Amino acid sequence: MSPDEKTFVSTSLSSHITTSLVCDSEIGHCILGPLESKESGNYGVQWIGILNACFSPDGKHILVRSQMAPSHHVVVWEIERGEKVSQIKGFDFVFIHCGRNKGRIASMDWIDEDGSLI
Repeated sequence: MSPDEKTFVSTSLSSHITTSLVCDSEIGHCILGPLESKESGNYGVQWIGILNACFSPDGKHILVRSQMAPSHHVVVWEIERGEKVSQIKGFDFVFIHCGRNKGRIASMDWIDEDGSLI
């Protein structure tokens, strides 16, 4: 849900393509999308997909997190133009919504010296 609660983002995964739609929260109609990013990698039998999305504090960007073994990344989309701003490899990214780092992107996972996820 956007900070002003006027829009929400819906995400889905099909054939290794993450699709996001920005919708009007009052009537539910799509107002932007589909915003698509293709996953890469060799998925085999161990394929697992997890999707999450969140809005930036100003409501101008969405961050779509895709965790698909073996690939893990987020895509940041600018809503006004419907353009991909960046794609970051890693785990569990979110927008910070308060304090001096408001609007920046943070990761909630840590990787130790030998590369293991903590």
